[in-house]
Amino acid sequence: TVNGVGYDDFAKALDAAETDDTVTLLKDVTIDSTIEMSGITLTAEPGVTVTAITTSNTYTFKLSNGATLDDLTVELGDLEDSGAVNVVLMNDGTTVKNCKFTGHYVLDRVNEQGESNPDGEVSRAIEGSSGTLTITGNTFENLRQPAYINACTGKISNNHVSGTRGWVICGNSNMEITGNTFGTNAVDIAIIDDNTGDPTNTNNYAEKITELSKFNG
Repeated sequence: TVNGVGYDDFAKALDAAETDDTVTLLKDVTIDSTIEMSGITLTAEPGVTVTAITTSNTYTFKLSNGATLDDLTVELGDLEDSGAVNVVLMNDGTTVKNCKFTGHYVLDRVNEQGESNPDGEVSRAIEGSSGTLTITGNTFENLRQPAYINACTGKISNNHVSGTRGWVICGNSNMEITGNTFGTNAVDIAIIDDNTGDPTNTNNYAEKITELSKFNG
C-alpha cells in the first residue's frame, strides 16, 4: 500500500509513491534488483520478510533525500560470488531504524587448511557513503559487518549486533555511537585510521576509545 491505498505489486506501489509517502509491504517479497528510494519511507506489516538477492558491488536499496527504512525484516539471499555485498546504500539525510538484517556469515569458520572465512564472504547490511546518517534500533545478525561507514556524520544508536566482525568506521567519519549492545562478535567496533594512507585525513576517534567503550556495551 501507499498511504493506505492498495496496489497489486511492489513495483507499482513504488512508482506511485511521492516524497513523504509511506509504502507498506503486506506480504513477503524477494528483491533481485536495485530499488532507488528518494524521500519516501518503506515499512512492512508484522511477519513480512524481504529477501535481498544481491551480488558484488550492487545494492538492494539506495536511499537518498530523506528516505527511510523502518521496521523491515531483511534476510540476505544466497551469495553468488565472494565480493562485497551491501544491502543498503545510505546517502545524506537517510535513516534505517527498527529493522532486522540477517545473513549467512559464520563467525570464525575455518576450512581444512586452517583458513578463516575461506569463501571470502564480505556481507554488509549498510554502506554509508556520504553526509549525515541515522542508524537506530536495528538488529544485525550473521553478517560480516553490520555497516561500513566512510566520511559520514550522524548517529549509530541502540542497535544490537551478533555473529559479525563488527562495525567498521573510518576515522574520517564523525558518528555519535551510543547505546549499542553486542552478542558474540570478532570485534564490536573497528576504527580504521585512514590517516596512514592519506595524511590529510583526521582520525576523529583517536581520543574517543574510552568514550566508545563507556557508552556501548
